Amino acid sequence: SLRCSARSAAPSNALLYDSQSGRYIELDERVRLHDVGPMHAPAGEAAQQICRKLSAAGISSAQIADARHAAVLAPALAFQLLDLEQKERAAFAAGVGVLLELNAEGSSVPNKAAAIRVARAAKKQALPVRVRIDQAFGHPEHGPADANLIQLVACELADEGVEVIVLSDSGCHADADSLQEVVEAVVWADVEGTPLSHRLGLRAVPTPSGLELYRLAIEHCALKHVDVDSLGGLAPTPLQLLHILDECGREHGVDSSAWLP
Repeated sequence: SLRCSARSAAPSNALLYDSQSGRYIELDERVRLHDVGPMHAPAGEAAQQICRKLSAAGISSAQIADARHAAVLAPALAFQLLDLEQKERAAFAAGVGVLLELNAEGSSVPNKAAAIRVARAAKKQALPVRVRIDQAFGHPEHGPADANLIQLVACELADEGVEVIVLSDSGCHADADSLQEVVEAVVWADVEGTPLSHRLGLRAVPTPSGLELYRLAIEHCALKHVDVDSLGGLAPTPLQLLHILDECGREHGVDSSAWLP
């Protein structure tokens, strides 16, 4: 059976002594749901309706395509994807978090330096930042991911203040062993402030194997962030994840009745 060395679950709030800063920090042990549905919802009222539903249900954050939806989504946090391939970076949208995407390619993570620069600039404006590392467990051409490399990238992002680092498996290359290897390497790295165990998240496709990956990550690795998709396709639906969270006895603070007929 899977044995991740992540710190075990604790009460809803726990105090941790941060040896790097010499202070105690409070940790929220609830699992946070991030919804990517609004990002690919039809434009207009349909996207706004989804944002209203997510906000009422207590979803922590969501990815939006239109910065104007941020007000509809509040008090949940809105994030908008920033294209690292653009030579000239667009200005940050006021009050909208920054989402960055990287792809691990075996022994390298292209655009890591660009992501760090953008994250640093966003934090100077006090904006929340999420980073998704796709192919974090393996690549179809480059083979298994280098767990030590993923750890190094996660540490560098954490040092810039990135709040959430999502390990993504869009190519369905992860299994219990690769999940354990990568998560174990990342969570035991020592960073200042919130530990990586409480910054780490997961996104997997909504197949039976993907859902099992979520279950293993939640139950055995105690990950605190999970991606969902209220429209289905890119990740499990909120109801699918809430079912797993409830079965695993994890607190989340989300009202599942928002998605019932």
